[in-house]
Amino acid sequence: MVLLSKTDGGRQSSGFFAEKKDCTVRSFALAADIPYGDAWQVAKRSGRKMGKGWWPEKILTVAKQDGLVEFVWSTPSAQTVRAYSRLRGFFLKTKYPTITEIARRYPKGRYILSTRTHATALIDGVIHDTGVRERA
Repeated sequence: MVLLSKTDGGRQSSGFFAEKKDCTVRSFALAADIPYGDAWQVAKRSGRKMGKGWWPEKILTVAKQDGLVEFVWSTPSAQTVRAYSRLRGFFLKTKYPTITEIARRYPKGRYILSTRTHATALIDGVIHDTGVRERA
């Protein structure tokens, strides 16, 4: 079982009351241990528009250039794996780990977990998220 800490990542206290679809900004602010406003600025410089979803990889690329994060590790997307395997004449079905499996594998540290439609922070085995799933 994974523990959940309900948090908005500092969005309200930073004055971003109307912000929507900002799970990548919140997860980045929490994982990098920086204020939400700073994370929002990094996301904006990476190309994110206010109220629009965005990719953690793009935010982390800018954050790495700014020296905010030391190490960025990412796995290839399912689409990349499928395209790669089709080129070799076979289809590989990829099974991604669950959040519980990831939390067990990495009980210490600060991570951004990203799915196709959501991002959340995993900090020392605890999920940090709003607990509310926004739909498009």
